[in-house]
This record gives sequence, C-alpha cells and structure tokens, in this order.
Amino acid sequence: MKRVRTARSTPRKYEPEAFDALAGRYEAEQQAGFIMTLTHEGEGFYVQLTGQPKVEITPTSDSTFAVQGVEASLTFHRGTDGNVGSLTLQQAGRQLLFQRLKEEPWAPSEADRAAFAGHYFSEELQTFYTVAEKDSGLVVKHRRMENLPLTPTTEDTFSGEFPIFSVEFPIGELVFTRDEAGHVTGLSVSNGRTRGVRFEKWDN
Repeated sequence: MKRVRTARSTPRKYEPEAFDALAGRYEAEQQAGFIMTLTHEGEGFYVQLTGQPKVEITPTSDSTFAVQGVEASLTFHRGTDGNVGSLTLQQAGRQLLFQRLKEEPWAPSEADRAAFAGHYFSEELQTFYTVAEKDSGLVVKHRRMENLPLTPTTEDTFSGEFPIFSVEFPIGELVFTRDEAGHVTGLSVSNGRTRGVRFEKWDN
C-alpha cells in the first residue's frame, strides 16, 4: 500500500478481545498468494500485506477500519452465523475482496529450503529462474529482475512480493512440485494474468 500523508482518523473505543474475531490471515480472491494478516499488539491493531510493512489500523465502526497513513479502509463481512469470513480492502477508488484462510501459515524447514534451492527452466517462457536461500528464507533470482523474496503460505506454496493493484509483479503464487518419492522436480508460477507456468528443475 502506497503511503500518503493523511489526517489521522478519530479512534473509537474498541476492545482488543473483540478484535480476535477479526484477526487472522485473508487471501485476495483474484490474486492468489496475496495475503493480508490482521493482528493486535497491546491495544493497537495492525494490517500487513505480503511483502509490505505492518501498518496500524483504527476502528471507525464495529466492522470497519481506517488504515493509518494510507488512503485505504477495511470492511469485514459476517456470515449468517455471525463469523467473519471475508473483508474488502478499499483503496484509491478500487476494491479487493479477501477470503479468510483457516489453515496456519506453513514454515519450511532448513531441509525444505535446501531442497527448493536450484535452477529452474521454463520451456514456455524460454527462461531460467534461480531459487536461493537468503536470511533463513528463499528468494527468486532472474537476470532481468531484482531478487524476489518468497513468503510461505501453505505446504510447498509461496507468495511473491508485489504491490497491491499493480500489474507489474512477476510472481503472485509459486508452487513447488514433487515426484512420488518426495523429491522437488519443478515449480509452477501464477499471477493475476497467467496461471500455472511450469518450470522444470535442472539440478536434481
């Protein structure tokens, strides 16, 4: 989310315990792998999007929040059972729907990261991607791009860092594939325009 100078919203009284019904992880409906995480620390409430810093949010009603320093707001949607299942991010006159994720974030082990590292080639794109370990995480390297940090979402699945509402990002979701023995054999890449572009691992 692009930071801008805005007047701070007037805070409402909002109990941190009530925020537990809203807190958690949400995935953009039309941008696979783009995750929004809602947390509270003490009496403060925060939102963090994939690859972006944590930003404070301020309640404006029991189901809406203003994002501080950004021209954006969040609206939570409850089902007939009263539980929150989705939210809408409104920014710069546009809207993006996020669906709540039920599973806990997956954390790849050191062995997983070592198995993922390597060179991958796409016949369709006629290009190589290199997956490398960095700072206890993974990045994707390409000769024409800056290194792209990967964020784990579910098992063998990662999201790439990209700005919201942008069409410039190269990787929205990256999924590693394995053979029957569990060895990593390749990966597939998707973004807002393309789904499942296959890369074969060249250094098994």
